[in-house]
Amino acid sequence: MIKLTTIARPYAKAAFEFSHEQQSIKEWENMLSIVTYIAHIKDIKVIVAGILGRKISTEIFLQLCKEYINDHFMNFIKILSNNKRLYVIKYVYLQFMEYQRNFKEITNINIISSKKINKEHLNKIKFTIQNKLTKKIYLNNTIDDSIISGKIFKSGNNVINNSICNHLKNLKKFLKK
Repeated sequence: MIKLTTIARPYAKAAFEFSHEQQSIKEWENMLSIVTYIAHIKDIKVIVAGILGRKISTEIFLQLCKEYINDHFMNFIKILSNNKRLYVIKYVYLQFMEYQRNFKEITNINIISSKKINKEHLNKIKFTIQNKLTKKIYLNNTIDDSIISGKIFKSGNNVINNSICNHLKNLKKFLKK
């Protein structure tokens, strides 16, 4: 049987990414917390399980929660319900909180390039990396003429070397074979 956390993961990720884009992470955390609490009240568990039918269960559940949630969150609940996944709301909440904890951590990334990267380009890089990692990042640009062109990204023990110098080294190794 598939673990409930595995089922909940894509929903939690989608909720976190949407709330991040909307700059409403705290609001979504609160709504998820309240809805999770409501869903685990003994008499409500029958509704969440969908025993009354998906449409009726969804309508009743949304009526119970409507004063605590916004329209976007209401749509999120409808998606969970339509996919017969409302029963994993607790795990969605727990994984959402995990994404939030990871996001609060700041990751330092050093970008080594042959020339200074302008602010606009740095912001694009930052936005792209933040969305992929779902973490806050701090970028530092270091200049190194020896890499000729391209960029090297370093974060802790992780290195992504996309420099011309590195490509030339790899080509040289390939040609020696």
